[in-house]
Amino acid sequence: MLNNNENYNNQLISLRDYINKPIKLAYFFIIIAISIFFIWGCFAKLDSAIIARGVVIIAGNRKEVQHYEGGIISKILVEEGQKVKSGDILMILDKSSIEGILHTTLTLLRSRIAIEKRLIAEITNLDNISFDHNLLKGVDKEVEIIKNNQINIFLTKRNEFESNMLSFNEEKSKIFININGIKKQQDIFQDNLKIQEEKLSDIKKLYEKDVISKHNMLSIQREYQEMQARVAYLKDQELTLNQDLEKLKANIASFKNKYYTNLSKEYENNHLEIIDLEGKYKHYLNILDRTNIKSSVSGIVTDLKVHTIGGIIRPGETLMYIVPDTDNFIIETNIAPHEISNIKVGNLAKVSLDSYKQRLVPRLSADIIYISADSLKSEKGSTGLKEYYIVRLKIKPESLKSINYDVKLYPGMPVTAFLIRGTRTFMEYMLSPIIESFHKAFKEQ
Repeated sequence: MLNNNENYNNQLISLRDYINKPIKLAYFFIIIAISIFFIWGCFAKLDSAIIARGVVIIAGNRKEVQHYEGGIISKILVEEGQKVKSGDILMILDKSSIEGILHTTLTLLRSRIAIEKRLIAEITNLDNISFDHNLLKGVDKEVEIIKNNQINIFLTKRNEFESNMLSFNEEKSKIFININGIKKQQDIFQDNLKIQEEKLSDIKKLYEKDVISKHNMLSIQREYQEMQARVAYLKDQELTLNQDLEKLKANIASFKNKYYTNLSKEYENNHLEIIDLEGKYKHYLNILDRTNIKSSVSGIVTDLKVHTIGGIIRPGETLMYIVPDTDNFIIETNIAPHEISNIKVGNLAKVSLDSYKQRLVPRLSADIIYISADSLKSEKGSTGLKEYYIVRLKIKPESLKSINYDVKLYPGMPVTAFLIRGTRTFMEYMLSPIIESFHKAFKEQ
């Protein structure tokens, strides 16, 4: 009986030793695993992200097609859903009114330019007018009429000017002739006066010797005095003629000055008219060009609002939209105001395309490119948030290229954005609520 008990105890001890060995080994592995997990939890970094729903949009969004002046529709060259290129004509407005205004303005401008060319020829004393201007070239009948009118005015005014100058010159020549005639008479009388003076001197000597009578002496003396008076008269005549000559020169100078001053004033006023008409002409050309309503971008016509030929469009009225045909897609999402301090422009983000299976299209890398300057409010809460900030992301091209799948982005495609706000360890994740509670609990009220 005793032997049986000993055998039983020995068997229990052997069984316990057999069981303890794997249990100890299991404890060892559990401790190792917990230690590794603890070390990983303390040092391994995990991304912290804000999760937000968003959509794919086109950078710049769809483009409105409007017309600045408005007008009457002449032709509609596109239809809903049609693809167009940048610069394609979408619609043509009636041109008759603006073409009439443009033609009138062009005629006035050509006339003013022709007047300027004529005035330049008059001011610089040219023999002919040089009509060297683009708007005055060609064989346009209207241009020829304008040129001929200015040529006729030029010839008429030049003939009138030359006629006046000829009259002045003839009058000047007469004065010069009279002055020269008087000078010759003066020379003759001066010579005779000198002879008469000598004769009078001799007569006086003879009179003193009683050779001749007093009557004869006085007669000779009277002739001498008459000759002196004649010389004095001729000098007065010469002085008067010289004064007349100076007056004539002053009149000629005044005439020329007035003539060229009037030309200069006319030139200045005319040039101001040209500047004004050139501005109007360019303005009307732009209006005419805008009657061909063109697409500013390549894309697809949507929401075509006008369909009636002859219909009237108002200034600034939206005629249609062009959705740009471009790969410049971005992601737009909204975040709550309390999260705004955790992100900034340039931060990394991850984007999951909800339209594709996760196993086929993994999360794509993106950059935050825009954060709205202020929060926005949505009364209906259509964004899921009544108050939010707009955040836009740009998917990195290399991220799309690295996927072995044909991924196409479309406006309005839903996405889930993960806005990375930093990294924390697992232990920080676990302890942060406790630490936060302690901070709040021990803060004085």
